[in-house]
Amino acid sequence: MIRKTLLTLGLLGLLAASALAVNNNFTFHNRTGSAVIGIWVSPHYSGNWGSNLIDGAVDYNEYQRIDVDDEEHTDFDFKVEYDNGVTNENKDGYDLSRYGNVYISPSNHFHSTYWDFER
Repeated sequence: MIRKTLLTLGLLGLLAASALAVNNNFTFHNRTGSAVIGIWVSPHYSGNWGSNLIDGAVDYNEYQRIDVDDEEHTDFDFKVEYDNGVTNENKDGYDLSRYGNVYISPSNHFHSTYWDFER
């Protein structure tokens, strides 16, 4: 009886832990007019960009699912690189666990990108 109770409590603990796991994955939408050849995310304020999260390019008006393998953090900064070598960073620390879609589009400012985050 005690063994069955401990097993049940252990399973409940595993279920609770998996329910609390943070999902930082998102769909990246490119509306810039240029191909994006690199996407990086970094825990907010860390400055550690890590590896490019895409293989190939995300062309204009296309999207790609991005898996962020970091359940420790929720607030992230973003960096993209266009096919012409220009990079753009957003260091506002967005909580990816709250957003499932990240859109980028041209801004009215020279070499600037407008970032939008939606559920």
